[in-house]
Amino acid sequence: KISADVLSFDKKNQIFYGEGFVKIIQEDLSVDADQVKYNLQKKTIQAQGHVKIIQNGDTINCNKVLLDLRNNTGQIEKGEIFIKKRHFRIIGDTIKKDKNGNYILENVTLTSCCQQKPFWAFTAKNIKINPEGLGKAKSVKFRFGFFPYALLYVPYATFPTKNERGSGFLIPYFGLNGKFGARY
Repeated sequence: KISADVLSFDKKNQIFYGEGFVKIIQEDLSVDADQVKYNLQKKTIQAQGHVKIIQNGDTINCNKVLLDLRNNTGQIEKGEIFIKKRHFRIIGDTIKKDKNGNYILENVTLTSCCQQKPFWAFTAKNIKINPEGLGKAKSVKFRFGFFPYALLYVPYATFPTKNERGSGFLIPYFGLNGKFGARY
């Protein structure tokens, strides 16, 4: 299902063009944007301007997106992903999923804080996460509270993205409350 303020269809190439408040609903996927090009033959969606995508409770907000529904790949620019199940935010300049199932993130911030300026966050120049659940990051910084500088800098890091047990560093838990004070 597709709707828009202005909607046209190129019958020869099987492409919908939408402008204004464009909405595409396909099974568990919902796409809202100012402008959309939806190629039915290639099963691709190009959207830009106030893009919002909702799938399985997860939300993507970005300036621009290219989705390949056939290959389950895509790229978002200047966007934020909210993963509902883990209550986790990923904010980045470019976030891609390639045909091999790898996620590639550039100039990214990772946090579970809801504030616009998160109380704690990991930032990285780039991150690559493979389908087996191993992440590799470069130029990682840990920021906490209102400190103007990073509390921790690591030039290169690997980390698991799945729940199974493994070896390596444990990610610290930081807390603050009136009864116990600061803890980790």
